[in-house]
Amino acid sequence: MDKVNFPADFDKLFDKTVNSQSLPRNDFQKQPVLLRLLEGFEDRIYSEQEVNEAIKKFFDDFTTIRRELIFWLYAAEAVDAGILGCEAGVDKGRYSQEHHS
Repeated sequence: MDKVNFPADFDKLFDKTVNSQSLPRNDFQKQPVLLRLLEGFEDRIYSEQEVNEAIKKFFDDFTTIRRELIFWLYAAEAVDAGILGCEAGVDKGRYSQEHHS
C-alpha cells in the first residue's frame, strides 16, 4: 500500500480535536487522531473497560471514539466476551505528516 500523506500537523490536529471534544467530520482528518490514540495501546487484547479508560484520558465521549476505532478496523470487538483487541501494531509507517510552515 502507498504511503498516505496527511497535510496537517498531527499535534495541532489532535490538540484541537481533544480541546473541542469532537472528532473531525472529515474521515480523512479522523485518521491521524485515531492513530494517535492507538499509540497508547500495545498489541494485546483489552477489556472494554480498559479501552474506555484509555480513551477517557482524552475524550469524554469514549463510546463514539471506540466505535470509530472499530469502524475503521483499528480495533475488533468480541461483543459476547466484552473484550476489544486494539491493533496497536497498525503500520503507522504507511502514514506520514507534512509540516507546513
